[in-house]
Formats: sequence, structure tokens, C-alpha cells
Amino acid sequence: MLAVASPTEQETLFSIEGNLETELVIYPPLQAGHRIDVILDGERIAVGARDISFTVPEVWRGEHTLQAVVSDQEGRELKQSMPVSFFVRQNTTVQPQPQRVAPQPVPRPGSN
Repeated sequence: MLAVASPTEQETLFSIEGNLETELVIYPPLQAGHRIDVILDGERIAVGARDISFTVPEVWRGEHTLQAVVSDQEGRELKQSMPVSFFVRQNTTVQPQPQRVAPQPVPRPGSN
């Protein structure tokens, strides 16, 4: 069994600063020479993790799909998780627009 435990399906993550904290469920445990990589948005990323918790870098705002892959030392794929879709939102600091002040009429001399 290989599954992505975090992030969860359809989860929305806020302000992760590009670093996706990932956790997997693997049974049986990894054997010597096995490693974990991920497929993020269809592109394989060589994480080379040996632990079930690791960070995937360069994950920015938007919708993403993540899968985990276990490979042996020759690079043969042994297991692949089901894909998990999630969302990353970034907080933004919007600069307030200066308020326009309506011009005041200038009184003309003798216009009373």
C-alpha cells in the first residue's frame, strides 16, 4: 500500500512559501535501496526520500496533483499512489489605492 496522507484530497493550503510538507502511508515499509519520489502535476521530481515525511520544494499557488512513487536502486518503479488534488493559496498584501479627493470649487471674487 502506498498513499499520500498529506496533503489530503481537495485540501486548500495557505502561504506555504513554496514548500509542500508531504506525508505518506507505506506498507510494507521501504526496504534497503528503495526510495520515494513524487509526480507533481505530471512531472516526476527526484526527491529521493527514505522517510514518509518530506518537503517538496517549488510548489506555488494554484491547483496541483501529487502522487508518490517507490523505486528500487535500479530506478524500477515498484509502487505508485493514487493522485491527490490540492490547492495552494498565497496571502497577498494589496496596497490601498490613494483616495481621490474631489476638487473644491474655488470661489471667484464677487460671486456671492
